[in-house]
Amino acid sequence: MKKISLFVIMLVVCVSMAFAQGTATIKTSAICGMCKATIEKALNKQAGVSAVNMDVDTKEITVSFDDKKTNVSKIRKAISKAGYDADEVKRNQKSFAKLPACCKGETKMKENSGGGDGVKGTKEKVKKKGCCAGESKKSGCNEL
Repeated sequence: MKKISLFVIMLVVCVSMAFAQGTATIKTSAICGMCKATIEKALNKQAGVSAVNMDVDTKEITVSFDDKKTNVSKIRKAISKAGYDADEVKRNQKSFAKLPACCKGETKMKENSGGGDGVKGTKEKVKKKGCCAGESKKSGCNEL
């Protein structure tokens, strides 16, 4: 019985080593659910990536990958190509320009029509609603 247990343990260790799995946590500039979906989609296309999960609150992505097929540097570059900062790797500006407004953290001015404690005719900055509010459509962000 002990020989069988020892054999099973050795088999598990060998199989684990054969799949050389790496894990990385990367800080990003992502700010909403649409950002999360964009980054996760981009990384799931990356060869060797087996799992991706982004926490929007902490702006961190945890990536599991086969370190024989990819590495953390390539993963950061893929995030950058999607339009987001990845640790010290800055976002690709052309990709960033194509992102929905909510993913850029843009605000929009709206006229205050009075009422409440606002003064009629003033302008106030209001965060855009839509994908950042969890109301994204398949085609992209909703605008105000």
